[in-house]
Amino acid sequence: MNRMQKAAWVGFLWSLLFSIHFATASIAIFLFPAYRRILFLILFPILVFLIAALVWSRRKQSPADPECDERDSQISRRAGMAALIALSFLIYVSDALMLIWTGTAGNILTALLPVIHFWIGLLTLSFYYAAMLVLYGKGRTVNG
Repeated sequence: MNRMQKAAWVGFLWSLLFSIHFATASIAIFLFPAYRRILFLILFPILVFLIAALVWSRRKQSPADPECDERDSQISRRAGMAALIALSFLIYVSDALMLIWTGTAGNILTALLPVIHFWIGLLTLSFYYAAMLVLYGKGRTVNG
């Protein structure tokens, strides 16, 4: 497993865990503002995991390993294209859901819009890393 694959695993797990925590924390803060401190305490183990995973992903297996090659660049480019497609789809879905929930003359809290956009960004990031992992697995051959 090269450094790009390690970074993809760490990025995928980080973005997935953080998006789940961010969604639940945002809902809880809007519904129950008194529980803010508890939610920040839940974030601490996630941060410890992220630091450990970052150290693990940045370590080289051997000094001769290159940072990335042409295949890594091509996989990153294709995953970026898939993430942009997912981003446009997620924006469309979120706008459609807001229109359905509020109606054409409905109102929405302005504090909720940055939360929605940040969460869409986290989901797009996790889709990018998932696409990288799928593309890395696609080129694997099994001898046997």
